[in-house]
This record gives sequence, structure tokens and C-alpha cells, in this order.
Amino acid sequence: MESAQDVKKVVQDTVSAFGGVDIIIANAGWTRFSDFMDLDALEDEEWDKVCLSGRPNQTRSSIQSLQVFTLQYTY
Repeated sequence: MESAQDVKKVVQDTVSAFGGVDIIIANAGWTRFSDFMDLDALEDEEWDKVCLSGRPNQTRSSIQSLQVFTLQYTY
């Protein structure tokens, strides 16, 4: 998702429906159809829409509702 507002809404809806967020799978992507071999077919802004800003938006919106588990290591 490109919009931080849209991500916040989805997280709020998820928390309301399921009580929280247990895990984030940042596997979103976006593109438009273009020649596969033409890497210049997309503008930088198009590459950045979801591929760069989507994951931080998702994490920022979810962090407070994540069920955080800590691991203790013995050295």
C-alpha cells in the first residue's frame, strides 16, 4: 500500500477484528505492465511507491499492536 493513511486504516481494522497483529509479512509489491527487459520503463517514483515506502508505513502503523516476544540469549 502506498498511502500511510490506508495502511493505518487496515491495521486499525485488523486490530478491531482480531485483537492485534502477531506478525508482519512485508511482501507487497507494485508495478505496471511494461517490457520485462526495459528497466527504464518505470519512473523512479513508480518503483518507490510500494517497494520503498510501503514497508516502513506498514511497520510504523503496526508496531504498537504487535505482540512482541523477546529472546534471551545465554553466552
